[in-house]
Amino acid sequence: MDFDSLQISLSDNNKPIDTLVLRKNRKETFKKDVSLTFNIGSDGKLKPSTDLLIKANLPIESFNPALISLKEDSAIVNNFTLVKDTMARRLILKYRWKQNVSYTLTFEENALTNIFGDKNKKGIRTFTIDKPENYSILTLKVTVPELNKSYILELYKDEVNLQRSDVLTKNSTLVYNNYITGKYTIKVIYDTNKNGRWDSGNIRQKRQPENVWIYEKELTLRPNWDAEEAFAIPKEAATP
Repeated sequence: MDFDSLQISLSDNNKPIDTLVLRKNRKETFKKDVSLTFNIGSDGKLKPSTDLLIKANLPIESFNPALISLKEDSAIVNNFTLVKDTMARRLILKYRWKQNVSYTLTFEENALTNIFGDKNKKGIRTFTIDKPENYSILTLKVTVPELNKSYILELYKDEVNLQRSDVLTKNSTLVYNNYITGKYTIKVIYDTNKNGRWDSGNIRQKRQPENVWIYEKELTLRPNWDAEEAFAIPKEAATP
């Protein structure tokens, strides 16, 4: 490739959601191995009743199903599906997972090709399916202070690990299925410009950072438990 920079625009339903700009000088190359990450916990367990998500370091151009295999214990299974998501950054593997068995996913060399033509080296990932009783269902009933304004509700585990983000413009009921037990906190961003994310201030434009409110109550999810919490987001405090 002979270029100084490449801009990649990612969109969903024809709406731009992200832009990636890669730069190099003309003597450099972008060639690198395709690397993958998985939505598998550090304990090697996949959340029950969920798809296996395989995220690549760069958008995937194509994959060869003949070079990708899944084993259930020692038996090869063929009745799984593997598709790219709309942004081409992830592969989604769908299968009827079973408890008390070990899964082995193998990507043979050259199974994946990214947008630069780079291919993967052989990779193997083993995992099991976690037990459903280790998870809970959380239902939040949220009242917003002003209709048609935008609020971003973020759910954190252990105060730092973002689990999910939702944009609210009206009173809403949010259901969180199969969330691992533990302690959770809620943060709300007053999304003034309605762009779906928190914006810092800008001194030149004399713009203040968007305000944030943290729900004072810590939520505890217990094994095999349905929890419900109702609260009202307070009206945004006036910026001095």
